[in-house]
Amino acid sequence: MKVPSLLPVLATERYAFKVGLSFALDAFLPMVIKSDFLVAVQLLSNEKECLALKGVLVTEIRHLLLALSSCVRFFPRTTNIVLDGIREDWSHIT
Repeated sequence: MKVPSLLPVLATERYAFKVGLSFALDAFLPMVIKSDFLVAVQLLSNEKECLALKGVLVTEIRHLLLALSSCVRFFPRTTNIVLDGIREDWSHIT
């Protein structure tokens, strides 16, 4: 049985981080980004060079985090009630 790749999901999550941070940079707002995707949080929190396929995106996000004095934190889905509510509200659109 072939294991599905996390790459598209991880790339989408990182792109969402970058877009959100870009908006925050325009407004000069430091922030704490909360995510229930542990792999993405670990990737962005690690200081080592990212050699992944989309490593450039990781580097750009890390630079934005530093520029905004911001950080990424892991929050398990069970504690992420607000985001789950948003997902439910928008689930009929996708």
